[in-house]
Amino acid sequence: MAFNIRALARPCLGLMELSMAPRTQIMRSLDLPKDYVNLRLRASLSSSARSGVPGINSNVNTIASVLEKWESKFTDEGISEPKDSIRNIVLHVMGGQSFSELDRHAQVEMTQEELQETDRLCECRLARMPVQYIIGEWEFRDMRLKMIPPVFIPRPETEELVSLGLSCLPHGNECDNCSISADCHVNVLEVGSGCGAVSLGLMKGHPKVYCTAVDQSTTACKLTQENAIAHGFAKRVNVIHAKLAEDGTFNRPLGHDTFDLIISNPPYVPSKDMLVLQPEIKLYEDLRALDGGVDGLRLIKPLIQVAGKLLRHKAKLLMEVDPSHPEAIQKWISEEAQAHLCLRYEATHQDFSHKARYVQLVKVKKA
Repeated sequence: MAFNIRALARPCLGLMELSMAPRTQIMRSLDLPKDYVNLRLRASLSSSARSGVPGINSNVNTIASVLEKWESKFTDEGISEPKDSIRNIVLHVMGGQSFSELDRHAQVEMTQEELQETDRLCECRLARMPVQYIIGEWEFRDMRLKMIPPVFIPRPETEELVSLGLSCLPHGNECDNCSISADCHVNVLEVGSGCGAVSLGLMKGHPKVYCTAVDQSTTACKLTQENAIAHGFAKRVNVIHAKLAEDGTFNRPLGHDTFDLIISNPPYVPSKDMLVLQPEIKLYEDLRALDGGVDGLRLIKPLIQVAGKLLRHKAKLLMEVDPSHPEAIQKWISEEAQAHLCLRYEATHQDFSHKARYVQLVKVKKA
């Protein structure tokens, strides 16, 4: 039986309010002990410990059986990554921290409340809602970040973008202006912060980094701020609700005249390719964070113009792009009309699938 995805999607968006509440709040709403959520997977429960409890059938209510049932249903309905989807959902419901806990406690019997919650969240997955939105959080570089629709979900490529960004930053006495080993800050501009993953990853990986995180979405700005507070980076990030125009200007001041790195995962999907995106993306994520216009360069070119104006000498611009873009960007940046930007195309980096995914430009002196 095929599901009506759009019909299922509507109620799931409303139901997420409870799902994304703190786990202790959910447990209180179910009238369970305060520390219940932490005990369920941490206690070494045997199936005999729950035998004879009314309403419990160990053949169908164990973690293992629930995982098997929903993985099969997800597979039948064409849900991507069916095994990881249900494991993440059950782990969230049971209050666990890693998949290994599910394996160790596979014969633990789930309560009726846990089964109902699992079913509710799985119905949302059948509606193609991304797991990150369903459980309301996601692991990123050893940080558990809050996630809410429609803010863009960080991908594995985003983690690589952070790693490349860290390699572009000055360390020790590498800064041209002064020694950053003292009180000097490394100023980073992130354009399109989303949930704040990139800025937080850079601050976590470099103790001197201070970020200016810009996004055109008020929801994204709020989420970036919340995640920064949750992980202790609130004093090192300035979140600005601003929009980058196609002439390379922002509609609000950024607070700095120059930056040591400008980094971005801008909208780069060519408009024609938007039609073939997965339902998980088309139904739930902010398409403004994806649609890069006819050639995918609609905001990439303005970003390059921003870099020409705001990067200090030898500082870098690092962007995630479509694999078709590196050649087009190299050609565009070499044209005489862009000579005033004083930028040199420095490198193309591949992602984990060996696709040309990142471009790196450097600020140079005027000839």
